[in-house]
Amino acid sequence: MNKERIELSARSTLEGFLNRIGYITTDIPSNDKTPSWDGHIRLYNSKDSSAKKFLAKNIPVQLKGHYANPPYSNLISFSIETDDLRNYLNHNGVIFFVVYLNENDDYKIYYNTLSTLKIRRLLKGKENQDTISVHLDEFPHDKDEAVDVFYNFAN
Repeated sequence: MNKERIELSARSTLEGFLNRIGYITTDIPSNDKTPSWDGHIRLYNSKDSSAKKFLAKNIPVQLKGHYANPPYSNLISFSIETDDLRNYLNHNGVIFFVVYLNENDDYKIYYNTLSTLKIRRLLKGKENQDTISVHLDEFPHDKDEAVDVFYNFAN
């Protein structure tokens, strides 16, 4: 599977999952060429309404797709460019997603909420490296836990 198809499939998989849990609307354009970010997640204070008056936070996200066959582990490491980490640091963080998928529609979503504090710790002493390996956890399957990830990051 080529890189573009992997990225499109990863985006579709993530959006499909997140749009089913409520409180969230995704805004992740296809074939996005914006440096460091792929889009945003709008977090609302209402499960079933995306009215402006319920908008709680606009959260930046970065999404990567990875083609691999199961079984998938519960924790992965992923290399992130230090330039991207600096950009995230200067713009109050990001939620970083990696979607593992294959041709059989098996997938697993991983994430890390990269707050400014976490990013400072990651960069400390590694400022001259091109990339830094970051641990990502499996994204929760439980809808309430998934929403909590976004609310905790927003606060």
